[in-house]
Parts: sequence; structure tokens; C-alpha cells
Amino acid sequence: QLTAPRMARLVRVARQYGGPVSAVVVVRRLDDEIPHILSAFRKSPSLARYVDLHLVLLAENKKRYPINTLRNIAWDHARSSCVLLLDVDFIPRVNVHEALAKVRASMSEDQFEQTALVLPAFEVPDSTLPSELPKNKRKLQEMMEERKIWVLRRELDACHGATRLDRWLTTSEPYEVEYSYMYEPVVAGLKTMPRFHERFEGYGLDRASQVYKLQAMQFH
Repeated sequence: QLTAPRMARLVRVARQYGGPVSAVVVVRRLDDEIPHILSAFRKSPSLARYVDLHLVLLAENKKRYPINTLRNIAWDHARSSCVLLLDVDFIPRVNVHEALAKVRASMSEDQFEQTALVLPAFEVPDSTLPSELPKNKRKLQEMMEERKIWVLRRELDACHGATRLDRWLTTSEPYEVEYSYMYEPVVAGLKTMPRFHERFEGYGLDRASQVYKLQAMQFH
């Protein structure tokens, strides 16, 4: 989900992901924003190839941003049976679509039905270019030591601490995380997973509420 001025970020996501993308764009001023969106599609082969775009017209006087409703609209219109739940500010690893497909193929239907895959998430300074992002764990660790990259929302350990980054950095095998309250990782799984709770608008607890539901329904 995104607003029209952030179309350049969607181009970057589509290019990196390398698979079908379902995106919702919030529009408030039709005359100004629709031409901007169409121009982005004309200029970007990645948008034209991968992205299904869904427009939501939002009244200009609506102050609270319906973030979870928008996420669910994109989710409902996803082409694939599996989804990776990303906001447009996230830059996925190159061809992460293929990597997730391999994990999916390694599990039985019964296993995957109650599984939510966690993807570690990191932050970088706004000035970081896409070409400067790490392409493997070794480079990632180097950049972490140089403080050029850090765990997402590092000031709030509850949000991503349960991912156990120390373990992830030293293993190539999947492992099960232990849920903790307020945990809000980036997750992938079947399209039939529980949706985001739409009473959450603006920012705060919006993603954590969905992960709490996954835990309550005994996903692992």
C-alpha cells in the first residue's frame, strides 16, 4: 500500500522482487495523481510486467490512514496462492520470490497450511543506494559492524527481537521462533492466512495485531 507520490518506491519493489505484486495506491486528487501513476507505468517495464494496481479514492478530509484495510485489499487481489506481506518502504532481496518458492516446495501441504515464514528486516540510512545493499549474509554482517545497516526498529526490541537475528546470521536452516507480545515481523505464507484487523488506522499495532492472531491460531 502506498500513496501516489511514492510510485518510485513501488518500481524498486517490483524490480527487486521478480514476481507478481498486488499493490493498492491511495488517490486523493484524481486530476493530479492519476497522470503521475500512468506515467510511472509507461516508464517502468517492471511495473508493467509484475504489478496489479488497485486504486482507492480517499476523501481529502479523511485524516486517519486506513493502513490495514488497504493491505487487505492488496492481499485479496493477489494472483498467487502464497503472499509476502510488504509495505512499499521495504526493499526485498533480489529474486526473493524464487527463494520463497523453494521453501514452499520443500514443505508438505499440511505443514505449510499452518506456517508463517519470517523474513528478517533491516534499516539503512535514506541516502543508501540500491546498489549498496548487501547481497549476502557476509556483506550484511560487515555493514552491521560498520553501522551502515541495523535491525528494523532497533529501539523497540519487542518488535523484531523474537526473530533471533544472532541465530539467523549463523545458520542456513529454517528454525521456529518463539512469539513474544508486540512482535511484528515481515511474514510470508498462504493467501488463506488471517487478514489484518481493519479497525487499526494510522500507525501503531497495525502489523502486530495480525501476528498476534497467527499465534492465537497456532501458526508456527
